[in-house]
Amino acid sequence: MKERRKSFQVIKFAGLTLGGGKGRKTCMAVLEYYVKEKKLFLAELYQGIEEEGRVSCDTQLIRKLEQHKQGLKLIGVDAPLKLPKCMRCRLKCPGHEKCTEEEIRWMWKWHRKRGKSKRPNKIFTPYTERCVEQYIMSEVEGDFIPDHAFGANRAPLAARAMYLQRRINFCKLTEVKPRLSVWRLGQTLGMRKSQIPLYKQVTKGEDIRSHFLELWSEQEISFIYHRDFKTMIKDGFAFEAFVCAYTAFLKHRGLCEERPPGFPKSEAWIAFPENLK
Repeated sequence: MKERRKSFQVIKFAGLTLGGGKGRKTCMAVLEYYVKEKKLFLAELYQGIEEEGRVSCDTQLIRKLEQHKQGLKLIGVDAPLKLPKCMRCRLKCPGHEKCTEEEIRWMWKWHRKRGKSKRPNKIFTPYTERCVEQYIMSEVEGDFIPDHAFGANRAPLAARAMYLQRRINFCKLTEVKPRLSVWRLGQTLGMRKSQIPLYKQVTKGEDIRSHFLELWSEQEISFIYHRDFKTMIKDGFAFEAFVCAYTAFLKHRGLCEERPPGFPKSEAWIAFPENLK
């Protein structure tokens, strides 16, 4: 009986691209992994989740997630899920020049290290930046200059993501940076490095997304329905929702990069695939 139940065991992973506070670009992908068969399917893909009547797009999104909550293990989100240290701190503030908190000391160490090769070496702002953005900027291969978690571009997304995190009480969430995941996955799939970062470009993006998805579908464990394949070629946000879900799947399997030694334990971390190249 146990063996029979196991043969039908399905675990799910969702990916969300929030695209701003008012919806329209909000997309959601749901992957189903059949454990015994070791097969991964893109089961659902939702585009442009919007408000309806007096029901907000956030509630619409949560309702769609709830339809898949049975077996749902992890949700990947393309926005910050934790504030920078100085926005969370409740201690009397001496200024970050004199602060002795672990995260701030890590940032100063990073700043001094960067100063050896970068001029001018501007001082960080720990009320908009986090250690993880600094780490990605300096230690991850590729030309990645991530936006500050609570800077002008990301603050509305961060606020929305943390609001949703409070309401989604049936599954854990993990922060994902789709551009970084695509960079790592594209190399693993054999794509040219010069091609990968252009996957959302207006003129070349569709061709690059198509190539990425074709290579992904050629893996023995992977399957995408033709209609969803076409949707992700046309819609970069839907494609990134799929990437967020797949990154959550990789994290569940222990195939994402771990925090480096000495990285502050209480600081946020972003899920991104291991470097297999």
